Amino acid sequence: MSTAADLGTKRPEAVRLAITTWAVALAVELVHQITQITMSVLDPAELTAAARESAESAGTSVEGASDTLIELTVYGSIALMGLISLLVLVGLAVALRFYASRHRLADGSRRLLMVFSLYFGLRGLLVFAGGTISPGVPVWLMLLDGSLQLIVAVAAVLGLVFSGRKESVDYLASTAPTDADTPARK
Repeated sequence: MSTAADLGTKRPEAVRLAITTWAVALAVELVHQITQITMSVLDPAELTAAARESAESAGTSVEGASDTLIELTVYGSIALMGLISLLVLVGLAVALRFYASRHRLADGSRRLLMVFSLYFGLRGLLVFAGGTISPGVPVWLMLLDGSLQLIVAVAAVLGLVFSGRKESVDYLASTAPTDADTPARK
């Protein structure tokens, strides 16, 4: 059992494990996002069909739109999707850094990581209810992507479990500002 003095100098095991599992989840999620973008580039047929359908429902003449314009739109959306995914991952990495360094925002960062852990866990369950395989994407790439999602789910849920342990919460609570530290408002 750690004493209050030990909490300031040494991380409890639950905190170390939470940091490690979340770091693994974020690293594997980055590989998953790269794989997802690769699969979208290899077989953009679904996105192309969705772009055509969207143009038709908006009342735009699809015949007037060139295939080049539709392809440009599809690849632009793939790039935007990748950029947004990367920004979310960077935000989660910053939150993990705040948590690991016991920053003043560490408790909020822990909560953010816990919410994303739930999301990753639910997404991991949905891998088993996956739809059809796209004909333009190799089966091994689909299997790799599913495996990556499962690894992310397991690591994220483990991070959730470890960060919820009493010693993890106490470790962060020992750095939280108290009412005595906060100047009184007038």
